[in-house]
Amino acid sequence: MQEIPPAAAKSAGTPPGLFVLAADGPAVKAGLRAGDIITAIDGAPAVSSEQIVVATLTRRPGDTVKLEYQRAGTAATATLTLA
Repeated sequence: MQEIPPAAAKSAGTPPGLFVLAADGPAVKAGLRAGDIITAIDGAPAVSSEQIVVATLTRRPGDTVKLEYQRAGTAATATLTLA
């Protein structure tokens, strides 16, 4: 994942958040694809890839993380189940 700074997002006409470079494992099962922009993680604005790391390290396999994202300008949600 690549962080999208607010200024860069504004100039590109995209929301700030985390740009999904590649999706595999639980992310694919949740429906994420490369090119999606994660805008929120468990209701908090997605501003740092460290949020994903913290979310996975502070939970157990089988727990879920709610993601809000945009794909081609359309907002969507996904529930990622940790492996």
